[in-house]
Amino acid sequence: MEAMVIIIIAIVIIVIWRAKQKKSNQDGIVTPISHYDYAGLLSEAERGDVNAQSRLAYMYAVGEDVKKDEDKAFYWYNKAAMQGHVYSKYELAKMYNSAFGKFHNIDSAERTLIEIVNIDDWVGRYAGPSALALGRIYQKQEKLDYSSALYWLYRAKLIDTFESGTALSDIEDEMERISRTSGFVMSEVIKSQWNSDYFMHFLKKAESGDMDSQYEIATQYRRGRLIEKDDDKALYWFSASAKQGNIASMSSLVTSYYFDYYVPNVDPKLPPISDKYRNLDLAEEWLLKVIELSDEREAGRNAVKLSELYMEKQNYLKAIYWLYQAQALEDMDYIFKINTILAENGLSITNEQKRQWEDEARQRVYSKIH
Repeated sequence: MEAMVIIIIAIVIIVIWRAKQKKSNQDGIVTPISHYDYAGLLSEAERGDVNAQSRLAYMYAVGEDVKKDEDKAFYWYNKAAMQGHVYSKYELAKMYNSAFGKFHNIDSAERTLIEIVNIDDWVGRYAGPSALALGRIYQKQEKLDYSSALYWLYRAKLIDTFESGTALSDIEDEMERISRTSGFVMSEVIKSQWNSDYFMHFLKKAESGDMDSQYEIATQYRRGRLIEKDDDKALYWFSASAKQGNIASMSSLVTSYYFDYYVPNVDPKLPPISDKYRNLDLAEEWLLKVIELSDEREAGRNAVKLSELYMEKQNYLKAIYWLYQAQALEDMDYIFKINTILAENGLSITNEQKRQWEDEARQRVYSKIH
């Protein structure tokens, strides 16, 4: 009997683990797998499953659970890339761009990186690193073109999404170094035109209803880097995007309706931060939607925010409820915080209520990974 229980528990753990693994691969992130799954993974890859092909390529590229094999890594990355898998295209471009690699081909690297930027529509996860790589390709003797190098570095700077270890200041220093070396200086007119091209590219798509472009336009109005800062227009475009299901826009609305108010103004010469958009009810509404649509970790972090919001609304039982949800979603211990809220406000909850909330939290986690 004990042996049967152990087997059942093991099966449940494996099912949950594989469900999480499958979820993590949907956006192109490769997760190492056990060698026990290799045969099944190979079979899926051979049948044309793009995620299996990409994961298999990663295993061969780094020697994870298999003997490192650059040829097989290239083969499977290429298979996945031909189906439009952006992560695989990016890894393929890196292999083409490697100066001492056996697959070095600067023309193929250039072509693939431009494809990625276009597929990722300037602001996707791999658009920034690809633009940065293009900026550096055009500094190489094989493709020496300082004007193109500056263009792609500036575009990378606009995109502002890089791999770890790259800072915005690094790109600015690199651009300055190119200008000193080549004598080619970007005028403010050129910068202004590139900024305008970038902004108008997304504005046209935003006006036609593309929710990701609406988010990008809202972000630019909020930052005030490419266009004059306008919080009203930012809120308008965040709202339009969020209503179509863009989670990042929903989170930005939460920030506008709730968290912006708490940003301290450290410069006494400046006026206090306006609370013109502060609306706890709307913040609550969007937080609930973000929690519903996010993965378990992100949902957990937002559950904590929602708990803080309910504390401000003096709805202490709801605040505690969402701490139980956060505890399960984030795998964190909030018991001390829960007990503090209960004690400070003279409240108590029954064991039955506690079990019900814990059960709901476990069900929420289960729904996130299936």
